[in-house]
Amino acid sequence: MKKKKSLKISSSTIFLLLAIIVIIAMAYYIYIEKTNNNKKIANLEVNVTNMQNTNDELQEKIDSKSNTINSEKVSNLENVTNNSENVDNNKTSSSNNTSYQNRSVQYEFTSADQAAAEGYPKILKIFELTENELEFEYNSAFDFSKSTLDRQVSGTAKTNAEQIYEFEETVDSHQYKLIFEFNKSKDTVKVYEYDNGNEISSINLFR
Repeated sequence: MKKKKSLKISSSTIFLLLAIIVIIAMAYYIYIEKTNNNKKIANLEVNVTNMQNTNDELQEKIDSKSNTINSEKVSNLENVTNNSENVDNNKTSSSNNTSYQNRSVQYEFTSADQAAAEGYPKILKIFELTENELEFEYNSAFDFSKSTLDRQVSGTAKTNAEQIYEFEETVDSHQYKLIFEFNKSKDTVKVYEYDNGNEISSINLFR
């Protein structure tokens, strides 16, 4: 009886030890798996954070590039607008200051003042004179864009009243105007010059 009881206790002890070993092994396995899973989760979180940072950096670069492109577009648009205005002004100036070198002079008026006596007369050359238009070339004493004291102004003046013709052009920031006022026989003309609406000279010319 004592042998059987001893064997029974020994078997129970062995099974108990085996069960404890299995439980320990399973607990260790679960611990290892949980640790590995936690490491994987931590790595995934790090990767997600890195990806988010990379995405933010890319978005910042895209925004910066977009802002640069928009700024360049605005700058280019302003340059195009300024160039267009300059071209328009040049066209206006070119159209107003028409060259009449190959045209025959119909009338020529000169001044009878001290300047004329000294060899610097105010000269007005008329290439065509109708009831509505006056094609001319005039030696003005005012040159707004240079340091010289005279310049050739040429173009087509339009009539605004009987015997009175007006011509306007823009020179830099100056709104320059010429008014030609003829007498009935058109053998004398009074020439008025204006800068931004202010009269700067007037002179009588004779044919």
